Amino acid sequence: MRSEKHCRWLLAASRWANRWRTSWRVAATLGFVASLLVALPASAQAVPARAVLVRGTLPVRGVPHLPVNSIPALYGEYRWEAATILVWVVRDELFLTPEWTEIPFRSPAGSRIRAYTRSVATGEGRRTAFALRDAAYWILAEIPSGVADPLPFLEALAVRLAYFASQARSPADLSLPAVLEFRSR
Repeated sequence: MRSEKHCRWLLAASRWANRWRTSWRVAATLGFVASLLVALPASAQAVPARAVLVRGTLPVRGVPHLPVNSIPALYGEYRWEAATILVWVVRDELFLTPEWTEIPFRSPAGSRIRAYTRSVATGEGRRTAFALRDAAYWILAEIPSGVADPLPFLEALAVRLAYFASQARSPADLSLPAVLEFRSR
């Protein structure tokens, strides 16, 4: 009798242990799969990116995509992945032609920025021009049409330029940031 009770107890303990092991394995597997599912969309939404200033900051006269002009500006070229992005910073007031369309734009903290865009044809093919109006200056950028979402680049540029402008002792001290780090979508 005693051995029969002992066998039943061992059998029950063995079943309980198997259920616990199975439950633990199932829970661990489900937790791992859930963490992968949560991590995948987050990594797909925001990827660290870096644009490097490869030419500039150069003082120039004349800004493209506007009527013929000799407006003084600061000019630079950024390299982001395989794209070359052209940038102009203008302190004078600009008047955009009707081809420019206002777009929604996420403003950096503490500043009001209006953003405009238009498609342009250049010797290098179709590109998209952007004009951002900050309180103290305009940022104009020309970006190849193949760039999926240029807004994170433009947001980072606007934030860094606002910081640089706040630190500049005079308008002549303003320069384009050498490196822009941002999260592309």
